[in-house]
Amino acid sequence: MNIKDIAELAGVSPATVSKVIHHKDSGIRDITRQNVLAVIEKYQYQPYKKILQEHERQSRIIGVATDISSTDTMRFLSALTKAFMQTGYSLMVFPYHPDYQTLLTDSIKSQHAEAVLALTKAPPLLLKPLAESGLPVFWLASEKNPAMISLPSVKEQAAYRMTKYLLALGHHHIIGLARDGTSLWQKGYEQAFREAHQQAGTVLTSEVLKNTLTFWLPKECTAVLCSDLETAVLVREELRSHGLRVPQDISLACLSGVEKADKEAARITMAWMDWTAYAAKISRNLLEQLGVRAEDAPADDKQMIQILPCGSTAAPPQKGLGKKLIVVGSINMDRNIFLPHLPAAGENLMASKVVQAPGGKGANQAVGAARLGAETCLIGMMGKDAASQMIFNELQKNHVCCTGVSFDAALDTGTAYINVTAKGESSIVIYPGANSLLTRERIAAQETLFDGAHYCLLSTEIPMSAIEETLQICRRKGIPVLVKPANIRSLPAALLPAITYLLPSRREIEMLRPGPSSLEEKAQYFLQAGVKHVIITLGADGCLFCHQGGHQYFPAMDIQPVDTTGGADAFISALAVCLSEGMPIETAIGFGTYSAGLCIAGPGVQPSLPQRNLLESYREEIQIRFMEKGGIHHE
Repeated sequence: MNIKDIAELAGVSPATVSKVIHHKDSGIRDITRQNVLAVIEKYQYQPYKKILQEHERQSRIIGVATDISSTDTMRFLSALTKAFMQTGYSLMVFPYHPDYQTLLTDSIKSQHAEAVLALTKAPPLLLKPLAESGLPVFWLASEKNPAMISLPSVKEQAAYRMTKYLLALGHHHIIGLARDGTSLWQKGYEQAFREAHQQAGTVLTSEVLKNTLTFWLPKECTAVLCSDLETAVLVREELRSHGLRVPQDISLACLSGVEKADKEAARITMAWMDWTAYAAKISRNLLEQLGVRAEDAPADDKQMIQILPCGSTAAPPQKGLGKKLIVVGSINMDRNIFLPHLPAAGENLMASKVVQAPGGKGANQAVGAARLGAETCLIGMMGKDAASQMIFNELQKNHVCCTGVSFDAALDTGTAYINVTAKGESSIVIYPGANSLLTRERIAAQETLFDGAHYCLLSTEIPMSAIEETLQICRRKGIPVLVKPANIRSLPAALLPAITYLLPSRREIEMLRPGPSSLEEKAQYFLQAGVKHVIITLGADGCLFCHQGGHQYFPAMDIQPVDTTGGADAFISALAVCLSEGMPIETAIGFGTYSAGLCIAGPGVQPSLPQRNLLESYREEIQIRFMEKGGIHHE
């Protein structure tokens, strides 16, 4: 039998029972008092107060059990100690740990504490025996627990206020991050988060509640709310290391009660909590539950929590003009080996240098399109190794959505060994690694990512089953597909009608259609088989665009090559972006040609893929060369 049981039998609150048994019931109706006393007498209940009566006077000690060591907790305890001292009470702090439950309860009893306040991460179940013995146990949380008396949590109120602030700015996908890296919304703040969304009239999904910060962010996320200032400072540095700007790319806020000078130094928007005012409120509420009347006026809740904008929050960034593109293909770590010339059989060469950088046709095309302003989603596979994290970091820096990228420890991340000569020529040896694990089932699991896509970029350095599934999804959803037939000698005839643009190099078209026929004749074969357009990239000779109405040759950009490895990927990504924006095919090919030229003018692939502003600086030249002076021939 405990206070909760007495309260339930008498039909009153535990606080009312506590006041009656402690003879602090002057404000309680006589009939209620008699009812409570009758239940106590019937069940022969001996309250914890009897233990105190064995001593000459009350201890005037409030125990505090805590397992939280944050700076904010220390500030609150300091303020709470002063607040209780003003009422003649003292605080005694006890460590809260499951390995020392007996020591904890015995220590609290030996000090004859009149009540215990739990500052714990989870419901303080270790204190349940004390509560059952009649000792009032208080917990700072809105969550109800039958063995505890709940007091208002200022951090939950602060989370509610800050969530409302971020929602008002237009953020609807807010990640909550606790000090230990887990979701803040699953740390007792979910109710506050839900109430803020409900009041704002916004939809809250279970995905948002579960999301947390890893070394990449869900593409929908536009704001991060941290549990404290220290965590927010670390998150800001992490975001910056991945190329994300605060608040231009993502807003950052926190809950904190730091001093004014610290607030100004941190420059992070916060829901600031006045620990002195909150401590006064808690001490007042707790003592009133014990029947001790407070003479001071209650604290003003509005002054207790203040939203302080400090430059780290803003409205969500607007999406660019580029449309949504899906990229399905290989993800590799490129190892560029710089040689005087390509080695002959049996020849040993000394490399002048070796450079490692993220690559793979899928990753290259995704980065290329994202740099030109497209909303780019990549689907691919990597291993669980150091290379995968480096590649992921680069994708994140370039604002590529990586929701469709999966990891598998069965194989290492794919690797491309690229020999590059002084003339910019290259030869490549590829270890597919985890790319070979991109199955039909993995593609099918990402089908919703294709929704709303204007084009799909597909390269064939992945299993045929994944290629087939991608084409089938795009056919069902009406998405045009650009296919780069890399490292493949044939394409099943049944798949050809699903291809909108086939983009082989001169060597690749020869592999697909060996024999003495001309490039135009080889392209015509695929057009007759159902492919809508064929664009053959010819390196320094530009490209050949073939369609049902004829064919057109487009010249290359006049530039000295340094590394030709990424030219085709730069061409394809720029072509897709321009087509998605509604440009004429001639203009789109022109931009693709110049994108390829700018890329091969630098070492490596991804580091040399051009930004939109650089490519746009050639717009007038492109329009003149390809719309007025381009070598165009119609059959």
